[in-house]
Amino acid sequence: MSLSPQCRKCRQRRVRCDSRQPACAKCVQKGVACPGYSTSRPLRWQHYLPRETIQARSAPKALNMANLYTRNDDVAPGEVVADVIAYYNSKLAPDLSVFERNGFGITMAAWLASEKTDRHLQICIVTLHKALQQQTTWPPALNSPSSAYGGAKKYLDLFHHHQASAARLLQDQIISLHGNKAKFNETVLASIGLFLSLQIQESAYGAWRTHLHGAKSMLDLWRGGDSLPGSDELLYFHLMIVDIYGTTTSALDKPCPKSVSQHQTYLSWLSQLQFDSCNSLTPVPWEILRATIFINILRAAGQAQCRVDGGEGIEMSADEILLLIQAFDPLSWAEEVTLKHETPASTSTNPHHDTHMEGWASLAACFQSATILYLILSVNPALHSLEPEKWNDARDSTYISLVVSIQFLFTQRSDQGKWHKYIFWPMVIAGVEAAVRGDGAFFGYLTKHLRMLTADLGTMAMSEAGCFLENFWEECMRTGPGLDGRVKVNWDWTFTPGPIFLM
Repeated sequence: MSLSPQCRKCRQRRVRCDSRQPACAKCVQKGVACPGYSTSRPLRWQHYLPRETIQARSAPKALNMANLYTRNDDVAPGEVVADVIAYYNSKLAPDLSVFERNGFGITMAAWLASEKTDRHLQICIVTLHKALQQQTTWPPALNSPSSAYGGAKKYLDLFHHHQASAARLLQDQIISLHGNKAKFNETVLASIGLFLSLQIQESAYGAWRTHLHGAKSMLDLWRGGDSLPGSDELLYFHLMIVDIYGTTTSALDKPCPKSVSQHQTYLSWLSQLQFDSCNSLTPVPWEILRATIFINILRAAGQAQCRVDGGEGIEMSADEILLLIQAFDPLSWAEEVTLKHETPASTSTNPHHDTHMEGWASLAACFQSATILYLILSVNPALHSLEPEKWNDARDSTYISLVVSIQFLFTQRSDQGKWHKYIFWPMVIAGVEAAVRGDGAFFGYLTKHLRMLTADLGTMAMSEAGCFLENFWEECMRTGPGLDGRVKVNWDWTFTPGPIFLM
């Protein structure tokens, strides 16, 4: 008696398969993806190791202590894991926050306790960072030979292997949750958030929106009303920031009620989160973040309304949003941040106290000025009730303030200042306004420093932002200025590709 077709999983486990379509009962019961009933052997992923590593393994050597702490079923050999953790802690973790001791390092114990999906993704983050450090001209021209990637190729090969492995594992995790609405799983959500971070690191134009959509769909499934479904505040802050700033550089030429509702939820989250945004990759003052949410709501509402509902009975007009942003005082905010993160004793003895104050104040001024320009450039002028002269005056003074703040932070870079690493979005907004004004000197300054940040931070988005701004500059030169000496901007058309310019 011959057996019906047996799926590959059941054959490997040496159990009888019921051959059910589209997935057999045993695979469904175990919560794994059924590979189907093809007679051909499926492709198997082989772990890539650089030639130097293979040679080093074959040579006699002392006992590697890293192997004593890794598991037999880990995603990479012990020496690779040890190198990833050491590199992450020395090169990446310090840039995840302005603060030197930010708590973002990885210990071996934390590594072993994490999901396999997350371990694959951490290796991806490190190898992509190494690749961008190796590559002197990035990105190489299209259809370039492998030699154009130089020393980056071996890291990119490793990156793609672990990315594919993480994608397969994450898919299995999501399938296992299918249909179980009551089973909230913050671990899966965190893995999606880490994958989202990797996609943004890889490209401003990549598949990051797919992972953001997946995370938002899960939140819609699990959360009750506008409350947070779990306790990982950093995760929800991260997802919220990506959606908010991803929306600022997206086309919203048609009303989008779902986006309005989502941003109203974010306003509610702001009142619930106790998370310190200063200890993050996006240390934006919450007053400015709140104003940015209102601008997004105004745009997503179709810009047909002079006032928009921010939820909980809060309504704002374009003029009121402008006044809200202008009322924010960067210096007072910087004083609060500095006092909060320095002890009274260290404040009087710290020789860098004033430098820290100036850094925080300039960073806040960057976000404040860029948000005002975002409001002026993206919102229909017909919704402004103030006189055009007042808006023009605000636009001129805001641009000057933004230029001064950006240049100051990059000047501080020579004194070990780190604040310039966290103003990516304000730099792009400044670049758009510089192109509109035909300010070639500052425009060249911005694109040069954006490409410099690509190597510093190990993420492609800065280089892509430079290319985006150069294309926009050429378009502005073809269009020519209007009577006010500035090129008229169609924000939705400009950002039709929908990139995200965020760390």
